[in-house]
Amino acid sequence: VVCICGDGSFQMSMCELATICQENTAVKIIIMQNDRLGMVWEVQKNKYRRRGIATVLNGDPDFVKLAGAYGITAAFAGSTEEALASAEKMLAGSGASILVCRINPDAPTL
Repeated sequence: VVCICGDGSFQMSMCELATICQENTAVKIIIMQNDRLGMVWEVQKNKYRRRGIATVLNGDPDFVKLAGAYGITAAFAGSTEEALASAEKMLAGSGASILVCRINPDAPTL
């Protein structure tokens, strides 16, 4: 199972990391970190003439350290090249793992 999600949506369900460990599943999670509730921000931007509220996330946790607290392997990618190499390694590995990919906050999400 591969889960691809934004940092905002991941924070709404990150308590399931405990379930991943308890059930010993090999879930792979790719977090697209843009420090926003991306889909909400994009809808507000498009529908309300660029006026948005409560969509910027100031204070994401360190997802790599969070994964480590659960004993889950994790990596951070700050560029496309790093993301591709890390994703290949992650998908080839066994067990649960998380890849955090830093992305442009202005990149479209919808």
